[in-house]
Amino acid sequence: MPAPPSAKEVRAAAGKEGCDAIPYLDLRRAGKREYEKQKSVCKDFSCDSLTEREEIEAALERAKACRQRRINVRRIFKQAIGRVTGVLRKMTPGDPLKPDLEDILEALEESQKGHEQAIDEVNNAFLKCEKKRKKLGN
Repeated sequence: MPAPPSAKEVRAAAGKEGCDAIPYLDLRRAGKREYEKQKSVCKDFSCDSLTEREEIEAALERAKACRQRRINVRRIFKQAIGRVTGVLRKMTPGDPLKPDLEDILEALEESQKGHEQAIDEVNNAFLKCEKKRKKLGN
């Protein structure tokens, strides 16, 4: 199990959202790196207004890439949640960092939930595109 975050890392992450709420430098950096990649690919994957097979195929590819990037970000949040949960379990009552870590855990869980919803959104768009592609004929 990795070392607990330092008091400085906990204070820096407290009250933050998204990757900034991760109190571990390695995971925060990895999360931000993956999030930037996600932002660059999670665009224009809906095919609601598309009519050409090639456009729909391209939207399907963008949706697949977006889903994978979102899964990568979600995995980092899952790791951070696991670490924080492990540290909280081992903390003694009255530890001054406990309230901040509990708040951080809540923020991380919210961020992970947001990624779950976004993955569902991408999956739904992907399925719509597949359906539309099939209507046009394989």
